[in-house]
Amino acid sequence: MNGTPRRLLRRLAQTTQANSNVAASANAAQVICAQMILPTIDPTQAFRLIRGAAKIADANQTHFLTVLGSALVLAVSLDNLGINYHASNFAPVLIGATGVRFSFIDDEYVYGNDFVDLIPTVGGKPGVFNLTLMADITNSDAAIHAVAGSITVLMEVWQLEI
Repeated sequence: MNGTPRRLLRRLAQTTQANSNVAASANAAQVICAQMILPTIDPTQAFRLIRGAAKIADANQTHFLTVLGSALVLAVSLDNLGINYHASNFAPVLIGATGVRFSFIDDEYVYGNDFVDLIPTVGGKPGVFNLTLMADITNSDAAIHAVAGSITVLMEVWQLEI
């Protein structure tokens, strides 16, 4: 891969935020905190996630939510079929408004024709990748509470010189 001639098309930063609900009295419930669809690439292109960061916070500062583990997942299509995982290095943590944050550095190239055999959905398209922030969260209250998730990533899109 290192010998593949390529030229930089663009360098960009992308960010997303979302709120999700954690069920009342949930115990280690999997929660999708945020999801970011990356720019679609064709088979003659590649992208590189240079670095990224994620945050999971208690949206209402209730002190009832505990993160037991979390990860930022690079996946194909929209089915969250993970091809790369960036796990946080903390657990368990009682979260507040500041939340818990973690970051990653990854200089691997993902090519447009990579992982085409992993696109199972009807209408799934090659070259469509997403980042999903997932967490196992326990809610110690008998009411539903909101968790806020955010993802920020710096990436490059490359054109292969074939």
